[in-house]
Amino acid sequence: MTVVKKMNIGGHYLWLLWVTLYFSVASTACHASVISSISKLSKISKHSDVDVPIQALKLPEGISNEYVSVIRPDINGHWQIKQSDGSVFALPDSMNLGFLPIPPRALVMSVHDLPKDFTLFEKLPPRLPVFVQSDSKKLFELKRPTQRDKHWHIDSHSVSVPVKDANALQAAIWHLQRPLMDLSSHMLVLDEQSDKLLSTKQNHQSEYFEARVVGVRNLLQALPTMKYETVVLVGNVQKGIIKRRPTDSESVSLNALKRAAKEHDINLVIINSANTDKAIKAIVEHFKQNTFSETGLTTSEFFDQFARSKHEILELTVKSSDVSQTLVQLHGRRGFIEPSNIEKSEGSLAVAEVADHTLVKGISLYHPDEVRSEELGQRIFPFVHSNVQFYLIISSILGLITLGTSWGFWTRTWSLTRPVGFVQWGVYFIIWPVHKLLFLLVFIPVLGFFSFAFVVLKTTWRIVYWISIKPLLWLYHKKIERRALVDSKD
Repeated sequence: MTVVKKMNIGGHYLWLLWVTLYFSVASTACHASVISSISKLSKISKHSDVDVPIQALKLPEGISNEYVSVIRPDINGHWQIKQSDGSVFALPDSMNLGFLPIPPRALVMSVHDLPKDFTLFEKLPPRLPVFVQSDSKKLFELKRPTQRDKHWHIDSHSVSVPVKDANALQAAIWHLQRPLMDLSSHMLVLDEQSDKLLSTKQNHQSEYFEARVVGVRNLLQALPTMKYETVVLVGNVQKGIIKRRPTDSESVSLNALKRAAKEHDINLVIINSANTDKAIKAIVEHFKQNTFSETGLTTSEFFDQFARSKHEILELTVKSSDVSQTLVQLHGRRGFIEPSNIEKSEGSLAVAEVADHTLVKGISLYHPDEVRSEELGQRIFPFVHSNVQFYLIISSILGLITLGTSWGFWTRTWSLTRPVGFVQWGVYFIIWPVHKLLFLLVFIPVLGFFSFAFVVLKTTWRIVYWISIKPLLWLYHKKIERRALVDSKD
């Protein structure tokens, strides 16, 4: 029988060092998880005020901050209006706002205060613009139906998405404010003659991305190297395939690209152009010449770059492409005025000089849907599912709380005996740190939960035993003793 001896004083100090280091890492990870959970709870809290002061809102030209009021529905389905001085009033059904001390010129509400009954928006004063503030503190304007278009729209600069209810409105805002372009983004240029996986194309570089040449046959092999990143692919799309030029013989299936993007959680932007070379040059030059935020571009800001004038509206559609994947697509354009008659919008793409749609015929964005994106955002380590990480963190903490029980299970699984000879001591000093590391890095995270569960069940059993079973056994034995005493007297 193997006897596990107690650790000496030096061993206790080593254990204390190991546990301190391990607990510091685990607590940091747990802190990140807790912060993520608290953030989630704060986002779903109802009747929350707009996050920033009214004076700090970035409103369109002609609207002064002091004439902006915050609105939200109460539990009875009536609008409440909060003015810039902090006073709160009930908004009457008559829509007459003359009684207010400061007549508003614009209404702002938080995305978390959107009413479930979408018809409540019809009770707002029709002449006042309504803005919805997202979690990223960006403002999106809610446009009313018109005679030509019977749908409500949520707008951001030149980008517009039709919405029909509160859920669609929340989803549209989430997609529009979602980060898309940053310094890790890639632009891929298809090359029918190239056999290289990826190579840099000279003079096609910008702050956000550099155009990299990829062989048509190697495109699907190159995508896994860009996991969790944004890939912009410019080419000619026709009948479910994409190629560099309409006359090229080599092509790639769009369905295969969508599956690869879904499998590797890639934001795949496909720009359809009849003149790929000219479109790539125009896009790269545009991103070279314009300065953007350090945080990158959101989806709405990216699509906004393709408006040919400040008067043109890009209509986007948001729909499911596949399980856990969403398609955001440029559906159409409206309100365009000939560039010769207007001043071109500052920072607009070079396509503003083209009157037709030959340069950029369409844009499709495939990216993880909201549920999948939130799960990816909760990860501490990118390649491990958030639920697995949460279990490992909780199991590690519970395993450290019941360290003695966990160590007892571990020593029954693999125990180290005291070495005798010189060779055994050498082997022992090699195996000892491995033994301890495996316990802390493998056994505790994976099975620490069961150690805690064992202690809880054992403690519960002892409590139940001493409270209920032990008294019954005592009474039973007393009864047996009395009966035996009576029998002995007889």
